[in-house]
Amino acid sequence: MLKILADLPRRFPDRLKNMQSTEKAIEEAAKAGFDLSLVDASLALTHEERAQQHDQALALVLEFDQIRRGRDAKSQQSAPEAS
Repeated sequence: MLKILADLPRRFPDRLKNMQSTEKAIEEAAKAGFDLSLVDASLALTHEERAQQHDQALALVLEFDQIRRGRDAKSQQSAPEAS
């Protein structure tokens, strides 16, 4: 078993390089202050759960946009016209 593990870098150099690159990116993100626990939490969800969260977030954004449009239309109606 140890011989197989020791032989992996020689047999799959691209995978090792990608793994090291990924580890470096994770370290840099952590140093920059990214909350990697959010990534872990998201990856722990099923595809359906992530899609449901996305749909809920989209619905909230659309609701905020509708409120903004209503507010803008109301302020346009009450604004005095310039002569």
